[in-house]
Amino acid sequence: MKTSVPAAGVSFLAVLLAAPSLFAKQDSLVISVHAQASRSYQREILPDGNFKPQTYVVGDGGVAGQPAPGGAGPNMPFSTVVRLLAPKLVQQNFYPARNGMAADLLLVLFWGETTPFNDAHLQNANADLGSAMNALNLAESAVKLSVDRGERQFSVEGIQSPTRSARDAARDNADSQLLQAQLFEQMRIKADEANARLLGYVEEINQRDNPSRFAGAGGYLSDLMDDLENPRYYVIVQAYDFQAASLDRQRKLLWTTRISIPASGSDFNKCLPAMLGDASEYFGRNSDRLVRRYREGVVKLGEMQIVGVVPAADRDPSEPKK
Repeated sequence: MKTSVPAAGVSFLAVLLAAPSLFAKQDSLVISVHAQASRSYQREILPDGNFKPQTYVVGDGGVAGQPAPGGAGPNMPFSTVVRLLAPKLVQQNFYPARNGMAADLLLVLFWGETTPFNDAHLQNANADLGSAMNALNLAESAVKLSVDRGERQFSVEGIQSPTRSARDAARDNADSQLLQAQLFEQMRIKADEANARLLGYVEEINQRDNPSRFAGAGGYLSDLMDDLENPRYYVIVQAYDFQAASLDRQRKLLWTTRISIPASGSDFNKCLPAMLGDASEYFGRNSDRLVRRYREGVVKLGEMQIVGVVPAADRDPSEPKK
């Protein structure tokens, strides 16, 4: 049934849509998980197919990095992280120890934000190098032109011409700028390597960094490098043999799970439950490789509804009357 609205009474209808577009999808968040278990760590499987329960106590590894402006950074209290982690551990039959000294595992938690290399210095160095190379090319051309004209290149005393002196100065400047750019590039590589180890990206990058990336398979490698070169919030859960640690003073690492998300546009405190949820299936296990999961935002066009009417008096005078 259609409802007519007198044209003289309104300028336009204000409509409310359930969302701005129809089935719009956007990969808004990438949660990365890397899990590794020691070969010596073997969990007993019960007759019902579940893992035999293990008990744990938790240690605070601390917060790394500085909280983001507005309190959106990794500033969550340790007790809150443990409270959110506990039900995810239960899903894999890990339970808090009632008697701490009898615990099977010592879990140590770390969380924070990566610190990528500030490439502004590298970009400036590359720009300076480009300018120096252009100046060198012009100076080389000037020397060549001088030679072609038959101009004297050295004086009787053996002093070279101003054109050649300018070329040599340009060459020295280009060499200096090249060394500067190489220095910043090495700093960038070291920062990437540190973040790759922290987030569990090393093996994945090494597998992808091969000639196939020049044949159309380099997009994923670029995504991995972008992860390393942009801030990411991370949580690391490390499990040690508690009895070995308490009785024999040995730090026997049994398994490690690393979880991270992009810091840009994310609220660590709100995203932590999703991070732990995506990683829970890998607690105490090997992920075999880096797992990157895209959380897609799906937007649907809802039924159109009239929510208001603008009186004719408020109509733009430049609009033609209907």
